[in-house]
Amino acid sequence: MRQDLLQTIDQLVARLSNPLRDVDRSAGWTEPSQQAMLKFFLDLRNRVTNGEDLPYLGIVRALDHWGVLGGELFRDCANVDQELRQQ
Repeated sequence: MRQDLLQTIDQLVARLSNPLRDVDRSAGWTEPSQQAMLKFFLDLRNRVTNGEDLPYLGIVRALDHWGVLGGELFRDCANVDQELRQQ
C-alpha cells in the first residue's frame, strides 16, 4: 500500500510543480497555496519513504485554510488524507 501512496504523492507533486490551471484557480488555488502544498507533499513523501509514523495531518483543513474549496486537485489531495487515515 505504501507504494501506491508514494505513486499518488508523486503524481500530486508533479501537478503542483506545474502552473495552476484556470479550473484550479477558480476552485481557490493560488500560488502561495500551491507552493505550500507542494512543500507539504514533498515532505510527506520523504516521511513515507523513511517509514515514519504519521499522525493525522489534516490536509483538507489546510486546504480550507488556504481558501481551496473544491475541484479535482482538491479531491486528489483529500484522497491522500483519507488514505493516510486508513493506514
